[in-house]
Amino acid sequence: WRWAGYNAIILLAGLQSIPQDVYEAATLDRVSKLKQFFYITLPLLKPIIVFCAVLSIIGTMQLFTEPFLITERGGPGGGTETLGLLLYRQGFRSLNFGYASAIAYTMAGLAIAISLVQLWLTREPK
Repeated sequence: WRWAGYNAIILLAGLQSIPQDVYEAATLDRVSKLKQFFYITLPLLKPIIVFCAVLSIIGTMQLFTEPFLITERGGPGGGTETLGLLLYRQGFRSLNFGYASAIAYTMAGLAIAISLVQLWLTREPK
């Protein structure tokens, strides 16, 4: 929910960048609106959808403020504990700096891996 507004603006910009000529040609060829959506709109929006998904996933991995302010210890049964909150607790509350730095490196590795998947999904075919 945190990224919904940002993603909506990016997706709207992507929708507005699709040329209307493509839809007009599809309408002249008697292509239904549903097929236009699946065969024109979605393929042209694929890089934007992947970009929004990657930003949301990486942003969620870094989520700290809300769980910290609402449930400082991770909520009931650790239900709201995020990697950022775990990193903070291990590094600054328990003074386990090695464990906290391992969490930070893991978060960085996950962000790099997710970004590489994004690059692979949005690559141009040869």
